[in-house]
Amino acid sequence: MKKLLLLLSLFHLPFYILHAQGAWTQKANLPDTAREKPVGFGIGSKGYYGLGVSITGVHFRDLWEFDPFTNTWTQKANFGGSGRWAAFSFVIGTKAFVGTGFATTYVQDFWEYDQTANTWTQKANFGGGARYAAAGFSVGGKGYAATGYSNTALQDLWEYDPSQNTWTAKANFPGGARSHAVGFTIGNKGYISSGGGLNSVYYNDLWQYDPSSNTWSQLANYSGNGRTTSAGFSIGNYGFVGTGWTPSNGATNDFWQYDPLGNSWMQIASFPPGVREGGVGFSVGSKGYFGTGNDQTSGYFNDLWEYALDPTAVTGSKQFDCSVFPNPVHVTCTFAFANFIAGMQCSIYDLEGKKLREEQVSDLTFTFYRNDLPPGIYFYRITSGVKQLSSGKLVIE
Repeated sequence: MKKLLLLLSLFHLPFYILHAQGAWTQKANLPDTAREKPVGFGIGSKGYYGLGVSITGVHFRDLWEFDPFTNTWTQKANFGGSGRWAAFSFVIGTKAFVGTGFATTYVQDFWEYDQTANTWTQKANFGGGARYAAAGFSVGGKGYAATGYSNTALQDLWEYDPSQNTWTAKANFPGGARSHAVGFTIGNKGYISSGGGLNSVYYNDLWQYDPSSNTWSQLANYSGNGRTTSAGFSIGNYGFVGTGWTPSNGATNDFWQYDPLGNSWMQIASFPPGVREGGVGFSVGSKGYFGTGNDQTSGYFNDLWEYALDPTAVTGSKQFDCSVFPNPVHVTCTFAFANFIAGMQCSIYDLEGKKLREEQVSDLTFTFYRNDLPPGIYFYRITSGVKQLSSGKLVIE
């Protein structure tokens, strides 16, 4: 029971701030040459930038570690391969993996970074062949890389098993061949969004990959322009996509937040310095980070900005508090609220995000009856109008 209640508390925390605008804060600059198209990733409590290309064409192979708690950078062991840009990366446990990219040509080598030992080890070459501008993500102890460019745009997907050091071809990405797309992970699913395709097509779509069934599902588009060389990261149960190059307006600075529970997007605060393309994002804990790239006017950048969701934006100066007991549920459970907001509703969703039930809330407590819902894991959402006040996990036994 204690373990389940802890899981519920951890799951509950990010959801009541869905419609918050959040805030960007400038952090310490990367203490090295400005660049575009590096790799960025987070391992545990640290973030990392490495590789990339300078405005003069220098291909970097350095790696820098960012500590959010001290706002400082530390140079780490150089990347084991040649200098390059537009490589893909993903993280499995305490190790990061970096592969492909453009050196003096397209390359397909693949490397593991051990955070503890601060060492690079070459692994099996990427199974899909040489390319650059592929999108990477990791789910359930496996890594994935998809799309990219090698004389033409690509749409294949490959799975990496670190225990076997092997690559396996998986279901092709069905959204169309493209490069410079964004990859991120939410829960046990991988996501790919945006990118530039054949015949000058630029995408604002979103696709979800389920490793358990090896299937793709198309989700809601964000409302911004289709784009390439954008950036993305995930915070808790939300994904973020922003900046990049659009055919209609050039470089842009808008950012968008995706909620998989409602399959919906909302626009968040734009990137403060202005338009940017070719930058990279990563996440550490409950914060997202974005920087580097170029603005197509003044040059390349080595900056870093932190994005934090705002926990007070939904109900003013107070956080909206919701507790559920008992959970797991056998017959009924009670939702208790610290404050009542007119028009509140309680909605129940299955694991695929399908709404199963919606009921009005008229008091500080609300009794939920399971009725014919079979045993399993569900999600609840408390809303008032367009505002989401709270969400969490509901276990029915």
